[in-house]
Amino acid sequence: ILSVIIAVIGIVLFVFAISKIYQVRASDELTNAKKTIELIEAKINALDEGQKSELTIQGFAGAESWYLIGWNKEDSSDIKPEKCFFNSCICICNGASKDVCQKKGICKDFVDKDISVSSFYDRVYFEPDPLDGSEWADATLRCIKLNSNLMQLKFDYKDNLFNLSTVHLLEKETPRIPSGNFRCRQGMTGKETFFG
Repeated sequence: ILSVIIAVIGIVLFVFAISKIYQVRASDELTNAKKTIELIEAKINALDEGQKSELTIQGFAGAESWYLIGWNKEDSSDIKPEKCFFNSCICICNGASKDVCQKKGICKDFVDKDISVSSFYDRVYFEPDPLDGSEWADATLRCIKLNSNLMQLKFDYKDNLFNLSTVHLLEKETPRIPSGNFRCRQGMTGKETFFG
């Protein structure tokens, strides 16, 4: 009976340790996401009309599920989070849907600037599964999918429109975008190839 008690205590300690490791990792992701959006906000606020600039950001562990997304003040409330209701904003979210950004996203408002966020991929794959997903060539998306490596962001402020973009060419693996990330697909361009 003593060995059963020791085994139960060992299992409880193991589960506790695993949960603490998960909490620290999730906390690190959120802290890194906040730092990233604050760098981007500072860069946007530093640009004057007609200026262009670039910013290299360091990715972070777990960044592959995070997205930069922008909404204009004119965008319908049906497609943007309530926290961006009155102004243009850029959000960093663990997913690219309006609901995810509303609940857990970190958003920065811009009162006097319209916002456009985009990324260009030579190839991108939209899930849900390999049999009925689709792959696009030369795709321009309305979001930026982060990664764990260095990323080069381009900034352009012209005619009261602030463009934040990046280009992903010849990546080793075709990026996978979950099908629920509708903001990335709104107004996208490219050539679609269906599978299945």
